[in-house]
Amino acid sequence: MKDGKRDGKWDWYYKSGGLKAVGNYSDGELDGFWEWWRENGAPLQAGAFNCGHQVGPWKRYYENGQLWDEGNYEDGKKVGEWKLYDRSGELKQTKVFKPKT
Repeated sequence: MKDGKRDGKWDWYYKSGGLKAVGNYSDGELDGFWEWWRENGAPLQAGAFNCGHQVGPWKRYYENGQLWDEGNYEDGKKVGEWKLYDRSGELKQTKVFKPKT
């Protein structure tokens, strides 16, 4: 903690003791690369923040660990090409998000 706000590297855990999330805070905001896992240890999602806003490449996963979707964020908004997969890993859909101006 710094000046009453979360700061630096933080690890979050489930009540069962398993790792839930790992990442950094800066001045109380999510900042830098973060990873989350399901209670069974399978990946949930991963990506970066800048001052609390999602930025850069992100990936989310199904309960079985298979990739669900992937794409990029810019200032907390989806931008560019996003790919959506089915539970078996086959590409299901591609969508392009245009940046808001």
